[in-house]
Amino acid sequence: MALWVVSAMDLWLIFQLLRMIAIVLLVGAIAQNPYGYYIVLRYLVCIASLCGVWFAYKSRKSIWLGIFIIIAILFNPFIPIHFKRQTWIYIDIAVAFVFLSSFIFLKIKKAKKPVEVIEKKKDEKDSIHDEKRPDRESDLWEKPLPINELENTRDYVFSELCALKTTDWADYALRAICTHSPDLSKLMVNDQLDISFIKESERTGISDAINAIKKLRLTNNMTLREFFSQIFERIYKETSYSKGNKFYWFGRDRVIQMLRSFIASTGKFTPTDAKFYDVDGEEFKLDTNIDGITIKKVQQSLDYFEKQVEKHREIERLKDYYRFKIDSEYPVIEFDLNAIEKTNIFEHEGSLVNSLYLEMKNLLYVVTDYAYLESRVFSHPLFDSEAASFAYGTGIVILVKYAGLVEYFPDRLYIELQDIDQNSWVANWIKSHKLHLEGND
Repeated sequence: MALWVVSAMDLWLIFQLLRMIAIVLLVGAIAQNPYGYYIVLRYLVCIASLCGVWFAYKSRKSIWLGIFIIIAILFNPFIPIHFKRQTWIYIDIAVAFVFLSSFIFLKIKKAKKPVEVIEKKKDEKDSIHDEKRPDRESDLWEKPLPINELENTRDYVFSELCALKTTDWADYALRAICTHSPDLSKLMVNDQLDISFIKESERTGISDAINAIKKLRLTNNMTLREFFSQIFERIYKETSYSKGNKFYWFGRDRVIQMLRSFIASTGKFTPTDAKFYDVDGEEFKLDTNIDGITIKKVQQSLDYFEKQVEKHREIERLKDYYRFKIDSEYPVIEFDLNAIEKTNIFEHEGSLVNSLYLEMKNLLYVVTDYAYLESRVFSHPLFDSEAASFAYGTGIVILVKYAGLVEYFPDRLYIELQDIDQNSWVANWIKSHKLHLEGND
């Protein structure tokens, strides 16, 4: 080993000398010189470059390694490369500058002490085993600590845990959307993607775990192992798996994993990435590294999503505004169109309110006890309205439809029972028509 170090140092000194001579010859090559001058220049620069290749490789300087390989090829004397004189002048100046720069940027570490070859006997014990070594990591965990050191550790733990931020779920969801990743389903809660709910669940899991630690009582001469064991026990006790959801547990487990990264010898946490496992036990990697094309798609999706959300909110606000209260002195039964649409209990083509209106009108028309009176149509820029009246005994049944012509005007369909007994056959028939109904009856 010593011989190798010595020869390496000698080669380094030779490389230093070769570079200095090469710089002088390269600068001198600008002037007119005999042909032999350039032959010597080729050999010298090529040899110096090969030395540079070796040292760049040993120093793991990949850029310098490539530069010296190129110079060695240009100046190799075995398969000469020919250029015009003016081109060689530019090359000579550039190579001279490279050699000069290598004095600054390409160096090897020098040994602080002379290297000596020491042969150890096979039966000789390593002196390090005889020396008194500092406490090992395991010893530090078992060392009793005074109350003030435990309080300092607890304060540090609090400060680090409180700095935990929620995961950027929006970026991950958008990346999954843009790349059509099946991992998007793992973000669904009750078949919905609610980023604010996910972040709030994770934040609650982190907060509950930290609050559980606050209830820990410190005692004098407690060891670090006892300190952290009681922390874990308190967290598991206060944050049971019977409450919360998978994102709540993810936040809690981030706290637990960070606590497990504590190093006793330094008294600090080491960087750690939380791992998340879905309900099937499959690891859910939160990879938010996005390439340029996907970033553009994500931004477009985000802009479109925000516009759609804002548009939806505005439509819902206008629907509430235009959803007038049915002011009638008679009982009214209104059809819950949203519930009917979701449950698919009524098959229809086109508008649900129009199809359901015609269905109910035909049913009322064919009932033998009914007598069709009239149908009135009313048009408005925001909606079309139609009402059909049927006589039943001494009373009247009125079927009323409002079909919105704009998306923010809500569709309405209701039946008004004028002077009809609520316990009569017709009232019970309407209420038991196996449709979701709501009204003021």
